[in-house]
Amino acid sequence: MLDGIEAAKEFSSRINIEAIIESAEGLEQVSQIAKASDRLITLVFGIVDYSVSISARLVSISGHGEKEEEIYPGHRWNFEISRIVMAAKAHGLLAIDAP
Repeated sequence: MLDGIEAAKEFSSRINIEAIIESAEGLEQVSQIAKASDRLITLVFGIVDYSVSISARLVSISGHGEKEEEIYPGHRWNFEISRIVMAAKAHGLLAIDAP
């Protein structure tokens, strides 16, 4: 579809994709997602929807600055962010923290 849009609109550059990882299923499949398309350039952590998918309560919209030291001794999202960064870098992509 993107090839067709580029051709029809005579774009001089290629349309790229950023995939948002925002569910437990998405995090489980993040390596497959990372290699799903040669148009993919970025993996983004969708923290609010991810939190809902695992039934984690958020105080702030970003999920950061929630007195994490009282909730968990370490960064609350360390595993998830590390997993996304690992998959992104293994496939030559950028990794972006929660928007």
